[in-house]
Amino acid sequence: MKRYLFAALALASVVPANATFVDSGFAGGVQLVTNGVATVSLTAGTMDDGYWTRPLSPGFDFYCRGTALTTVHVSTNGLMSFGVATTDFSNTALNVADISTRYVAPMWDDWDLRPATSPLSLAYINDTATHVSFTVQNSRRFAAGASDTGQDYQGLLIKSNVTISGFNFLAGDIAFSYENIGTVATNSTIGVKYDAVNFTQAPGGSGFGVFDQTAANLLPVDNRFILFRWNQGNPGQTGQYNASIQIIPEPASLAALGLGAALLLRRRRKA
Repeated sequence: MKRYLFAALALASVVPANATFVDSGFAGGVQLVTNGVATVSLTAGTMDDGYWTRPLSPGFDFYCRGTALTTVHVSTNGLMSFGVATTDFSNTALNVADISTRYVAPMWDDWDLRPATSPLSLAYINDTATHVSFTVQNSRRFAAGASDTGQDYQGLLIKSNVTISGFNFLAGDIAFSYENIGTVATNSTIGVKYDAVNFTQAPGGSGFGVFDQTAANLLPVDNRFILFRWNQGNPGQTGQYNASIQIIPEPASLAALGLGAALLLRRRRKA
């Protein structure tokens, strides 16, 4: 059973993986992809390089500019973007003016949700009053074979102060967590970006947010996750996100689960 960072198992019972999110990310959210097939039509592109445009109610104040953004574009390539949507599969460093959009990148790379090999891809988005989560299971690198076990990741955008799994999130927070990491070598861009000047990479990345497959660039393991938190006290102030590794203060009943897994990434472009 996959055990994600923001998960809560029912006591004295065995529940399927699609019910383990404390925010009902699977059970209460919208299932975008079911077993490698889009169950919600893409706005543009395909399950290789495409995106869904989803409403947010209430909106999310990205970069704490004092404006609640009420639309998010969710890419099959591991991006949650605002404003201009993109199907770009060729991930770049955060300081490059590559695509004219603001984005959150839990795992931007050349992914494909279509492969017909088991385990099959799943994707979900859950928009609540306090947060929105985008969760992907078994996303494989483009053209990877059956030997690739796929990537499992989750991006979480916090709209208002809320406690999840015992951790006190603040409005404007962004969090990334990871479970299984595929066996086929790749790399990804991981971080948040407003423009080519205002961006924050995940801890441990090299080349402005690009994670390659070296021991020094491991992402959080066990019950740890990446937190991006605004470093100013009030929305609208000039500032930046600070990135850190945090620990979920799990309830005693969940302490033995050991949530999360190591993430090893290396870049691959399409030929």
